[in-house]
Amino acid sequence: MVRKIQRSDKPEYMQLVRDFYQETNRIIPEDHILSAYKEMMRGNKHLSAFLIISEGEHVGYALVSKAFSQRAGGGVWWIEELYVKPEHRGKGYATEFLTF
Repeated sequence: MVRKIQRSDKPEYMQLVRDFYQETNRIIPEDHILSAYKEMMRGNKHLSAFLIISEGEHVGYALVSKAFSQRAGGGVWWIEELYVKPEHRGKGYATEFLTF
């Protein structure tokens, strides 16, 4: 199941983001992750996160930014980050998100 992040998802979201950056050998400050979360909770129309959930477990997330493109003739969504935990890869979760 894919759904938009909710306020109650903060611990799981924060951990998934940490896991993503650790796996890619990149470090970003914790306050950057928290800042993005706070923006989403404020209802920022330009930034959204979606959680990928299977049998009650948070198995991944996607971070999406939105913009308007004259060339595209309307709104566009940029997938900034798409992460699925290693043990859940190959099961179609990323495809499920893209279909969503």
